Amino acid sequence: MPVDVLAVGNGAAIVSKPAGISTEAWMYSVGGAVAHEFEPSGPIPSVSRLDKYTSGVMVVPTTRLGETVLTEQFKERSVDKTYTALVRGVTEPHGTIDAKLHVSNDKNHFRVYVSPKGKPAVTEYLRLCVLRMPERTTCSDKPSQAAATKAEDVFSLLEVKPLTGRTHQIRAHFAAHGHPLVSDTKYKPKVAKRQLRWCDRLFLHATRIRVRDVDGTALEAEAPLPVDLQAVLDQMDEVETECIRSA
Repeated sequence: MPVDVLAVGNGAAIVSKPAGISTEAWMYSVGGAVAHEFEPSGPIPSVSRLDKYTSGVMVVPTTRLGETVLTEQFKERSVDKTYTALVRGVTEPHGTIDAKLHVSNDKNHFRVYVSPKGKPAVTEYLRLCVLRMPERTTCSDKPSQAAATKAEDVFSLLEVKPLTGRTHQIRAHFAAHGHPLVSDTKYKPKVAKRQLRWCDRLFLHATRIRVRDVDGTALEAEAPLPVDLQAVLDQMDEVETECIRSA
């Protein structure tokens, strides 16, 4: 599988992972695309991961020292990472979700949920726009034709910054916040089943990342929204929030 190498520094590289493959499996492909000092027959070790159906930027070590330096940055929460997400409903224009996350003990049904027993997790977000599918109507229509768009029939396109790196953090936080990610079959399976008709995978993309390489030099890259997710947005119309009714 071809690997898109976005940036290379001393001991580190930034690559773009496609959706539909696990981080662990993807690392085998990465190993053949960048020069590194790890075993040629094995994968480059991962210092962070993306969910199988999440696409976008990932930083990978290319040396043992790079692995140590990058791992320390993730522990220190000094990695600057930004995601693009499409969620159900109308969020606030911007906000912070500060809620502890706990991993379920059920091995057959892995899940992360908000719980006081969990570990600290903080997610910041900025709403970019509010969208709807084109068959819905807005308040620009004549009253005799249709009512305003219902809140549950619209979606918020967000720029998301996880300040911590918990497993499924963005997915679990927004689901608990009442705004599940589009086509998230784990956290809102009934809703996602309908959404899969027009968005055939989780709408979550790692857009930008900034780290320091072994020399302390900033290493950063951006991956544009993939064709499949951009096609979803191209189907939709932007809506003014004043045109949305809450019931």
